[in-house]
Amino acid sequence: MARDIIIKSVEDIAMSRRAAQLAAAVLAMIEPHVVPGVSTDELDRICHDYIVNVQGITPANVGYLGYPKTILTSVNQVVCHGIQSVAHREHFSVVREYCGHGIGAYAPV
Repeated sequence: MARDIIIKSVEDIAMSRRAAQLAAAVLAMIEPHVVPGVSTDELDRICHDYIVNVQGITPANVGYLGYPKTILTSVNQVVCHGIQSVAHREHFSVVREYCGHGIGAYAPV
């Protein structure tokens, strides 16, 4: 099975870099909010508000294959990302988040 190799232009790489910088800014912004007692749904709301109202873009995850949220989150020993929950308020020691930023057809990779 042959695959086509797509050579990215300088502009393509710049847009991907910008998308990655925006995603990194969201992760830096949300870090102080990741505390015991906060729900993953609340973290999602904060990220969504920041991406839309501060960064002025549309989160790439919302609506992708029907996904309803802005970020993908997993806590503690959970290996896969999950949809946020208002009921998830356990004490977590590790939180993994992914937020996707689409700028046109570009996303951080």
